[in-house]
Formats: sequence, C-alpha cells, structure tokens
Amino acid sequence: MKIFLKNKKNIKFFTDFSPTIFFRREKGFAMIEVLVSMVIASALIITFQSLILQIIRVNHANQNDIKANLYLREVAEIVKDLEQSENGWNNYLASSLCADEIIGCHPVAAGNSWTLEQGSEPLENNKYTRSLFIEPVFRNQDGFPNEIVPEGFPDAVLDDNTKKITITINWNDGFKPRAINLETFAYNYAD
Repeated sequence: MKIFLKNKKNIKFFTDFSPTIFFRREKGFAMIEVLVSMVIASALIITFQSLILQIIRVNHANQNDIKANLYLREVAEIVKDLEQSENGWNNYLASSLCADEIIGCHPVAAGNSWTLEQGSEPLENNKYTRSLFIEPVFRNQDGFPNEIVPEGFPDAVLDDNTKKITITINWNDGFKPRAINLETFAYNYAD
C-alpha cells in the first residue's frame, strides 16, 4: 500500500505503511518539548515549595497557640488552687497585689503551694509572658438572687467574696504579636 503525505515543501512518497511514519519528528521539536516540560516542572516545584513553606508556618503558629493555651490553663489551675487553699484567698486573691491593670502579677511555686508576685512572668527566654489581674466584683443587690454588674452600676454592691480573674498570655510568633485572655471568677468558700 502506498501512502502520500504532504508537507509544506514537497510531497513525500512512502511505500511502507507503518505507524511510525505518522510520528516522525522535525528537527528541533524534541528541544521544544524538553523546554516546555522543564517550565511545567519548575512551576510545579515552585508551587509545592510555597505550599510546604505555608504548611510549616501554620504548624509553627499552631504549636505556639497550643503552648500559650497550656500556660493559660496552668495559671487558671493555680488560681483555683489558691481559691481553695487555706490562706490563698486572704493572702493573695483578696489582697490588692494584682489589682494594678498594667503590672498585674504572676504565680510562683513556693514549696508545696503557690504564691503571687507582682509583674508579668517571662517564659521560654521571654518568648511568652503571662500575667494575672484581680479585680473586685460588684453585684446588683445583697443576697440571692443577684447578678454581677459593672462597678459604676446604680446601687452596685461590692462582693468581698468574689473576684474577677483575668489571665493574659502574650507572645510573638515571628509574624505579629499575639495574646490570649481568660476571664474567670474566684469565690471565697470559707465565708
């Protein structure tokens, strides 16, 4: 069987019919294919590299968030320990030691118990700082039922047996300063 294939310059005559006839390449066409495949491979590599870098950043930020939450929970547990200890309420929670909204205080282990000291506590070579602030609580009336109200509320009554505790953890994750806060209440169960 004879096949005629026409290209732009002349007509070629082939006497053998084989599939390879249709796949013959012009000179230089392989070089173009190699260049195109290199461009595609480069684009894929750059895309995957940026994706991997973003995954690493997110993973690092998540690890910092987890550590900050652990430090926050630790202080919350220490406050509950002070709340239920024999002298914790009178010596620390009811005192004005942590009332300064700027300085605050932080927990310090003292033997088998906890104490509070003024200032924020640096953790992990100043990567994290934690602070504890204690504020008075006001209620809308003496006795029950009652509700917690802001300090300037009409007829607000100071509740000496309840304190508002605000715990703050600050850190810088390399991109921007971050902070988390926890507000809770401590009660004097002894009275």
